[in-house]
Amino acid sequence: MAERPVKLISERQFHVQTMDWLRLSLHPDVVVNHAPIEGRRGFRARSDLHDLGYYTGWPDIELIWKFPHFLELKSATGYLSPAQRACHDHLRRAGAKVEVAQTLDEVRYWLGRWAIPTREGVRLT
Repeated sequence: MAERPVKLISERQFHVQTMDWLRLSLHPDVVVNHAPIEGRRGFRARSDLHDLGYYTGWPDIELIWKFPHFLELKSATGYLSPAQRACHDHLRRAGAKVEVAQTLDEVRYWLGRWAIPTREGVRLT
């Protein structure tokens, strides 16, 4: 029997899947925020974001547990833009943890690696 091809999900679907899992799984004391600022927008909307102080390349998910942690979510074929690389480097120099995840298993891995408590009790060291 032939193997079924793996169906790739869009980056947006991955964002929704990740936030659903985080809402269900994170310990109640962990603060999580999704910054839905990327994507296609008109000139006016981009200008408004810039005027309000938006930092180009800011990671998708912010987690606060002891100190800031950030996750950039990418589809299986996604990659970081130069602005994202620069922003992530800046955040790391400021002491934040920043990583990229392309699957929910990778999200789980980073939470465990950072010792962020979940209801699953996963803690990798």
